[in-house]
Amino acid sequence: MDNTTKGCNDETRTDDEVFNDVPDYRRLKVEDVKAMTFKTVEDAERFYSAYSLALGFGFRKDTKGEAEGTIRRRQWLCNKQGTRAKKWFVLDGRGRTPRKITRVNCKAKFRVNYNELVGAYVVKAFVPEHSHELATGNQTAFIRSHRNVGKSDLARANTMSKVSIRPCHAYEYMVEQAGGYKTVGFTEKDLYNKLDQQRRTTSFESDSEGALAYMNALAAQDPYFYCRFNVDIEDRLANMFWRDGHAFVDFMCYGDVLIFDSTYKTNVYKKPLVLFVGSNNHRGSILFGAALLVDETVETYTWLLRSFLDAMNGKMPIAVLTDGDEAMRSAIEDVMPQAKHRLCAWHLSRNANTNLKCDEKLKAFNRCMRKFQTVEQFEVMWHDMVEKFDLHNSFWINMMYEKQDKWAQAFFRNHFMAGMRSTQRCEGMNRFMKDSIGSGMKLVEVVPRMDRALMRLRNNQVRDDFNTMNSTPVLETHLKDLENHAASIYTYDVFKWVRKESQATLRQGPEYFEDGHRVYTMSAYKQPDFEHKVVYYHGKNTESAADPIMLCSCNIFQYRGVPCCHMFTVMKHEHINEIPKSLIVKRWSKSARDVCSIKYPEQDIFKEALEVSRYGAVSVDCNRMCFYASKSEAGYNMLKREINRLTAIMEGLLRDCEQVQSIATPKSKGCVLRDPITAKTKGREAKSDKKYEPSKRPITCSYCKGPGHNTQTCEDRKEKEAEKRGDKEAEKTGGEGSNTPRNATPAKRSIHCSRCKGAGHTYRTCKKVTSF
Repeated sequence: MDNTTKGCNDETRTDDEVFNDVPDYRRLKVEDVKAMTFKTVEDAERFYSAYSLALGFGFRKDTKGEAEGTIRRRQWLCNKQGTRAKKWFVLDGRGRTPRKITRVNCKAKFRVNYNELVGAYVVKAFVPEHSHELATGNQTAFIRSHRNVGKSDLARANTMSKVSIRPCHAYEYMVEQAGGYKTVGFTEKDLYNKLDQQRRTTSFESDSEGALAYMNALAAQDPYFYCRFNVDIEDRLANMFWRDGHAFVDFMCYGDVLIFDSTYKTNVYKKPLVLFVGSNNHRGSILFGAALLVDETVETYTWLLRSFLDAMNGKMPIAVLTDGDEAMRSAIEDVMPQAKHRLCAWHLSRNANTNLKCDEKLKAFNRCMRKFQTVEQFEVMWHDMVEKFDLHNSFWINMMYEKQDKWAQAFFRNHFMAGMRSTQRCEGMNRFMKDSIGSGMKLVEVVPRMDRALMRLRNNQVRDDFNTMNSTPVLETHLKDLENHAASIYTYDVFKWVRKESQATLRQGPEYFEDGHRVYTMSAYKQPDFEHKVVYYHGKNTESAADPIMLCSCNIFQYRGVPCCHMFTVMKHEHINEIPKSLIVKRWSKSARDVCSIKYPEQDIFKEALEVSRYGAVSVDCNRMCFYASKSEAGYNMLKREINRLTAIMEGLLRDCEQVQSIATPKSKGCVLRDPITAKTKGREAKSDKKYEPSKRPITCSYCKGPGHNTQTCEDRKEKEAEKRGDKEAEKTGGEGSNTPRNATPAKRSIHCSRCKGAGHTYRTCKKVTSF
């Protein structure tokens, strides 16, 4: 056997190739090892690492000798070398259970010294004997010195984390790819620790600075990106609102109805996350913007709505949907007075179920809230409900009647609401975002993950556009011309809405003229008393939905934006083959975004995104190559050799790039944006925040009933107890003849050991107790 390890000078060879000349490390003798020489200290460490892994023990670095920048001596020991210090065996006052003993004073070691005559490192000491059992089989996977999460494994885990794959699932995937737990090279806990270390090791001075740096990167790519934030008196991040250019275009096209609500458990600071949601031309949910707030007060919501309007160039929504939060209501009235504010019907139904507690009452209330009727009909129905169930003295019923214009359908008949009357779209959006973010994440993690989730949401919209463009619905009604025209104008989801209206069966009443216009009366099947009138302006030339050619008393067209069943009955009677242009609302059509699209200038991709794109492209190619290589042994062996060779080359290129980029520009010493206070999730709430706050209730002593102190600090109680102690001492020493003062403090009781009966110490501190 050649005494010099082959390949140590070849930088393109890997660890397996360098030491594959040794067939069995267990057969190595001391003389064989001492005859070896190594070009570098790293080569010696790689040899001992391979040797220790083959035998089943771990190692660690020990002392080294260095002179003139060159390592002259380096020694490695078994990880069980040495013993635990005696002071760690003292258990007095220790709250935690001591760690298990892992060191057994093993004497195995390996030391190399630099020989100037040879120009390499020679082995000076090698002790192969161990004083403990060695790991066998699959146990070697748990040896600490042989576990390492490489950069490639970390990059793979980060990629999976971006698509909401948990680290435990990513680890199982890596185990499957590596062929087992023994060959993966690390444990699940190691992967968690590495990811946590990566999160803590950041180049930014604060988490808030990192989140804003990500915003700046988005703004560099998107010239229409918008972000606004403010800070508190301690220079901590308070509120932050942002939206991108795509959201701006969406609001210009579909911003007539706005829904927003707050949700929790999205970040480590417990900042409420507010999402601005709307509906697109496919009746799908879209996001207009997002915000992280410091609290939910009127002032905060006022700042948020003003920032939102400023981001949307001052465009005011027609209607706003929220839950029953009073702070939101006050802010909307102040910032968006022209917008029609509606309360969520789902939240109202839940509150009604809690307050009314009766199925009949609940059904009556829901009829008043949801039924399409006039204000006069609502008043009659409401008073009938109050009389029938004797709700005159119900506080909740009277409160709801005072704000009836915020929830009753009768007050929204003439206002466009896009068919929405609840905040369920916002609730669904909150759930969609929470699949990617959680309460333990920092802002620098929350913002990119929300951006990734938004990409997935918008991809669904592109899919709907593609399906609408490349498919045509099957015609089902006898109104073939009208149905075909509706299919060519509306998206498929809105077309189903329109077709349902055209299929309704109605009974047409008498027709008459009024002011030169035709008026049609009609009623639903088996409801002859419930009539609606449709005024048809024959010969009217208009293409605006604000001035339609037909007006129906049901006002469904004004509320939803699609023709109602009564209008389709008139079209059929008038032999109209196409839906009039004045009855087509642009926001429901296939071309809703044509007039709102904006062009983005070409921008350079920033470094992080470019690296991710390269990694994804190379991974796809490697997966395909690995699939073909796994089908034959020759292909497998060839690919293994090429991968080892190319990996060494790529590592050299990376080191060269890192050396070139190591010259960093000095950081500015200006004002640093501080992070919000991290919310405590476990244990009792800290008292430091409330230390200097004034008490809400004055302190009163329960002994003397005096203010400003408690029983423990009461002077009257102390005097009474001192008198009692003095009386007892006087009785013991002979009554009035005693020289002991009445208020003297009695002597403390002497301390005795229960084991040796000695004075001045206890059993725990007794020196005669054998320690173990």
